[in-house]
Amino acid sequence: MKVAIDEQIFALQRHGGISRLFYELISQYRNNPDFNVEVLPFDRPIISEYVIGDVPLRDYLNATASNRTITGLFKQAAPGKFDRHAQIVHHTFYLPPGLYRYKQAKRIVTVYDMIPEIMQHTKRRLDFATRKRKFLEAADHVTCISQSTLNDVKRIWPDLQVPMSVTHLGVNPAFTPTAVHDQSLPENYILHVGNRADYKDAWTLTQSFQKLAPEFPDLKLLYVGGGKPTPAEQAQWGSNIQWLQAPETQLPSIYAQARLCVVPSRYEGFGLPALEGLAAGTPQILADTSSLPEVGGNAARYFTPGNIPQLTDLISEVLTNRQLAKEMSESGLEQAKKFTWHGYAQATANVYTKTLG
Repeated sequence: MKVAIDEQIFALQRHGGISRLFYELISQYRNNPDFNVEVLPFDRPIISEYVIGDVPLRDYLNATASNRTITGLFKQAAPGKFDRHAQIVHHTFYLPPGLYRYKQAKRIVTVYDMIPEIMQHTKRRLDFATRKRKFLEAADHVTCISQSTLNDVKRIWPDLQVPMSVTHLGVNPAFTPTAVHDQSLPENYILHVGNRADYKDAWTLTQSFQKLAPEFPDLKLLYVGGGKPTPAEQAQWGSNIQWLQAPETQLPSIYAQARLCVVPSRYEGFGLPALEGLAAGTPQILADTSSLPEVGGNAARYFTPGNIPQLTDLISEVLTNRQLAKEMSESGLEQAKKFTWHGYAQATANVYTKTLG
């Protein structure tokens, strides 16, 4: 099958969950001919650090590095050199030019979450330029990265008449309890990875940690990624709350050396940090909402979103009960085995095949 995975997200994101997803998917297809999926070259300028940093894959996709998002977005308006060869186009985002290309190909559209539709106040500028509904109407098949997301699509747009299926994401084998020890990290810390603002609700975690801090004077709260601390965060945080901008290669060590990880989000389309933490053998405390129970299963402990006392008690329990932490670590490793990038690639290839009839 000749498949065009459009370059929208690689022109928009230097790094992030969606571009990571498609980087892993393309890598699976390129490295395993048994999938019978030939990914066509982009022949476009992109800013994705995943692709640009993987020189063999960059060359295979005929991608060029760009310093500006606008360069890649401008190029998307014109047909690509390889568009006409595609039997399937798998759209990575919902910008209007994508609807006017690949006229002869079957369209696959992936939905990651319904946050802009459910939480209107969280919309970013780019969300106002997207045409998600139009892409779904034009699709021959829609894939959702969790059952929770699929349920939300059907609830919000019950009139959509298009086949839908769930294709769960995977975790890179680099995330393991035996990741190389990184001496630059704090000796004793709780971990949060990714964005902190708004529905990610890191404020709840900060409040819980500050209540616990007097009982655990050597404990740190480590925020990784998500942008530099804002002035408001800097005013709120003390010396025992730290921020780190880490490269992807450092993340396995960061997860593996944490005492526990917390995902306090009020909504997640999937929750990749939760899965990466499980694979690292680190106990997970997750908000009991959207897709997070789907990912964490019985291996994680859950709290009501925004409930500071409940989260505080759970963190304290895991920190002080070594047997519980050990059991959570072991069950987390088993839970993580259910999610692989090979499995995601196979499920997606099955959708391609079914769509082509």
